[in-house]
Amino acid sequence: MKSATGLEQAPSADNPQRYLVWILVAFVVSSAVAVPMYYYVVARSPTAGISIFDAGPQSCPANDNAVCGFSPRTATVPFGSPVFWTNNGRLNHTVTSTGYPSTAGTHFDSGIIHPGEIYNFELSTKAGTYTYYCRIHTWMTGTVVVG
Repeated sequence: MKSATGLEQAPSADNPQRYLVWILVAFVVSSAVAVPMYYYVVARSPTAGISIFDAGPQSCPANDNAVCGFSPRTATVPFGSPVFWTNNGRLNHTVTSTGYPSTAGTHFDSGIIHPGEIYNFELSTKAGTYTYYCRIHTWMTGTVVVG
């Protein structure tokens, strides 16, 4: 609809059909943005989030997984999903593989993970059980089951 100045105006409530067309256009555009966002934000969210924890300096006694460790100690992950380890402690840690399915050839080593940092790795090459440990605190161990 043109105004007295000859410019296009937004549809008014006087013309409900035009109003519905604009609503439909807005819905289609928002869906075109929302679906890809859902895939990248929700559908690809980590299925295994593992917390690395400790009680701080002088508080990580050997062989005490209640004070220092990985939580959960065993995580299950479907194919194609990354595993995220978050260092929620106050000490440096590592995530280093110790064993993996014989034909997978998947070895991983995070290097030093500082407090607050996140390390991720995708164990999707072969179903099986992957074990890992912290090279700094060798009694800290965990397992990821890919299936």
